[in-house]
Amino acid sequence: MNSKTGKIKKTFSFINSILLIIIILFTPLAYYIFNPGYYETLYEDNGVFSILNRNDVMNVTEEIFKFFTGRTTTLQTIQVRYSDESFSGSSNNNMAASFRPEEISHLNDVRKLLLRIFILYCGSIILFVIMTFLLIEKNIKNFIRNLGAIFTISSSFMLLFIIILYFLGQNFPVLFDNFHGLFFPQGNYIFPPG
Repeated sequence: MNSKTGKIKKTFSFINSILLIIIILFTPLAYYIFNPGYYETLYEDNGVFSILNRNDVMNVTEEIFKFFTGRTTTLQTIQVRYSDESFSGSSNNNMAASFRPEEISHLNDVRKLLLRIFILYCGSIILFVIMTFLLIEKNIKNFIRNLGAIFTISSSFMLLFIIILYFLGQNFPVLFDNFHGLFFPQGNYIFPPG
C-alpha cells in the first residue's frame, strides 16, 4: 500500500468513526421514538390510563407518529376522553383539552428537528456501509486495523460523551433548558400549567 492510499484509508477510517458515533447516538432514538409499545408502557407506569381513556391516548400517540413522519399535517382535532365517564373536568362532553396553539408550534419544530436527525442518521448508515466496503483490502490485517481504529475512536468518544452527560444530568432542569434553548431558541417549549 502506497502512502497516498494509506492516507485515504486513514481518512475513510476517521470519517467512518464519526458516522458510527452518529449511528450509535441516534439508533436508540430511532427505536424508541416510533415504538407505540414503549409509550404504552410509559403511560401505564405513570398512571395516564387511570385519568385518560386508553384508546384515545393510543390514538393520539399514533396521530403524533403520523405527524412526525409527515403522513398528516395537523394535530388540532385531537381530543381525549377522561377514563372516568362521570368526570367532566373543565370542558363539556367528558373531553380533555386538545393541543394548544403553542404546543402545536413546538411539535412542528420537533418534527423539523426529527426530520433533520433522521436524514443525518439514514445518510450516516448508508455512508458507513459504503466507506466500510471501500476500506476492504486484500491484506486482511490492514482492514482489521482500520476497523479497530473506527471502533476505538467511536467507543472512546461515546464513553466520554456518557461521562459528560452523567455529570450534566445531575442538574436536569438546567440540562433540559439548555437543550431546548439550543434547538428551540424561540422559546416555544415552555407552556403555562393546565
